[in-house]
Amino acid sequence: MCAVFTEVLEAERIGMDDNFFERGGNSLLATRLATRLSAELGEPVPVVWLFSAPTPAGLVTQLELTRSGRGRVDAAAAFDVLLPLRPGGGKAPLFCLHPVGGVAWSFAGLAAHIDPQRPIYGLQSPALNSAEPLPDSIEDWARRYVAEIRAVQPEGPYHLLGWSLGGVLAHAVAIQLQDEGQHVATLAMMDSPRTESVAETTVPLADLLGGLLGEQAAEADTELGLAELAERIAELPEPFASFGAERLGRVLDAGTRSLELLARYRPRRYKGNLVYFTAALDDPTGATGAASWSDAVDGTVHNHAVTATHWRMTTESALARIGHVLTAAWADTDRA
Repeated sequence: MCAVFTEVLEAERIGMDDNFFERGGNSLLATRLATRLSAELGEPVPVVWLFSAPTPAGLVTQLELTRSGRGRVDAAAAFDVLLPLRPGGGKAPLFCLHPVGGVAWSFAGLAAHIDPQRPIYGLQSPALNSAEPLPDSIEDWARRYVAEIRAVQPEGPYHLLGWSLGGVLAHAVAIQLQDEGQHVATLAMMDSPRTESVAETTVPLADLLGGLLGEQAAEADTELGLAELAERIAELPEPFASFGAERLGRVLDAGTRSLELLARYRPRRYKGNLVYFTAALDDPTGATGAASWSDAVDGTVHNHAVTATHWRMTTESALARIGHVLTAAWADTDRA
């Protein structure tokens, strides 16, 4: 187990208690690790296990439970609305809201760059595990996420980070938490330009799969049909294979619906500052993204350039930059 961890992470040594994501792992490397472990052990090792048991010791325990019939392989858990990416720790959690494709797996790489005592949770689209329609508005969608967040952390301070569509949702969540008398300590966005007019009625597949494929989304074959795309993804280990044509169809429909909701959304003003991360290779000055939020917050928009394109905002180097900025901001808050 440790040898495969070491190989995939290209590390000198990995111990039984070393956390995969804290040692530089991400969702794509997790896929590679699951594939290698499955081949070495001759039995399936679902990649979803890495979210709840990200150490060699944890995976050994899960394997022993499964072999004895006392454990259950639940690959579908990777599509839950609330996804624990690093549940342990004594500090207030960071809640990460998904891009338009609805998947929050790529945020797991943040574990290598923020305090190990700060839990990390992903918020994912309800369309991933349910055929129910999306909420009727951004506000209703945010209300669903507020309930999920407060089920884990009933009282503030709250820390929110959204990527792309997730930034808009994070803003709506922050306002609703404030309406409920809660303290929002951090509202942060990763390249989430706000627009009140949507010219396109469909979302490219590369965009929809951005949270799933991360840095490879830009190279995704957008000419593939739904059946071909499902077949391609089915070749990957769980939970990727669980996407299937039906779930992918829901993701496509949800992406189109998201554009309609964004076009109608008129945000109220958030009481506080905004930490904004600009994909500098797409928007060098932040004029498109960060500036678009100036009238939706009553504090300051702190713009931080990240040397990446929009769909490469969860690469190792980009997350290192984001984690560094957030850590510095939290240190200032703690001193205050």
